[in-house]
Amino acid sequence: MLRSSSTLFVSELFQDYALEDVTGRKRKTVLGKFKVSLDGLMASLNKSDVHYIRCIKPNPLSQPTVFDRKYVMSQLVAGGIIETVEIGSLGFPVR
Repeated sequence: MLRSSSTLFVSELFQDYALEDVTGRKRKTVLGKFKVSLDGLMASLNKSDVHYIRCIKPNPLSQPTVFDRKYVMSQLVAGGIIETVEIGSLGFPVR
């Protein structure tokens, strides 16, 4: 696709990455391997339909109106939620 680009600069960059015939078979380039890997990943992501709910317990005994801040924070850290929020906040100015 990049070799057949209408932009001369782009098409010249990828002229060397063409698949070459080697004894009747085509040899895969790094770009070709990446594309196959990416296609496989996208196919598996499109097949999946994951839904989940993360339940956070307010305290070890699940008593009403008792909130243990350290206990809740440890659950958020263990579940990767804190890291996800940090990564999202770092990328927010770019979006």
